[in-house]
Amino acid sequence: MKCSCYALLQVVETEASREALRKELSNQQRRLAEFEDQARGVEKDLKMALEESRCGERRLEDNRKNLEIQLETTNVELQVCVWDTYNTLCYTNSRSIERCAVQCLKGELYSAQCQVFAYIHGKVYFIYSLIP
Repeated sequence: MKCSCYALLQVVETEASREALRKELSNQQRRLAEFEDQARGVEKDLKMALEESRCGERRLEDNRKNLEIQLETTNVELQVCVWDTYNTLCYTNSRSIERCAVQCLKGELYSAQCQVFAYIHGKVYFIYSLIP
């Protein structure tokens, strides 16, 4: 009888230990499921943040390309304005050159050469000052 009580006591202890282990396993599985859910949530948030970052990067790249195009267009327009200004100055001052040519024909070569040189030098300096 002593043996059977001892064996019965061992069975009861084993069952109690088994039940405790079963509860602990259940608790650990629940915690694991919670951690996995939390990890999926964090992963989802990180994927969304990465996608937003990529969209922002694409938008900034598009803005950079547009600004480069605008800069190139503005530079071309500036060159056109410089040449238009040069042509306008040449047209406006053509009478001055004609007077120099008349002075040349009259024999005032030196004076005419000085005036032409001063005129051309002034225009070239003006045009170079307009070029960025």
